[in-house]
Amino acid sequence: MRKMQLYLTEEQYRLLRQRAGEDGSMARVVRDLIDDATRPKEPTADPFYRRVLGPSEPSGSSYSGERAKRDLYRRPR
Repeated sequence: MRKMQLYLTEEQYRLLRQRAGEDGSMARVVRDLIDDATRPKEPTADPFYRRVLGPSEPSGSSYSGERAKRDLYRRPR
């Protein structure tokens, strides 16, 4: 992770603190908001959903979990 400083207006700070709650982490709220903003809006745009909803593997195929992760998220071996 990287650390950064962020300047907020009083209103933005108040809303962030409110969303984090009494014991919540404002940093977690910011990270979650960024994740939500960058997540595909259409389920079919997500590689996982394309795999699940797309054509199925031929019968007898040995499609492993590791291969699925590489295919879905383009992770190197």
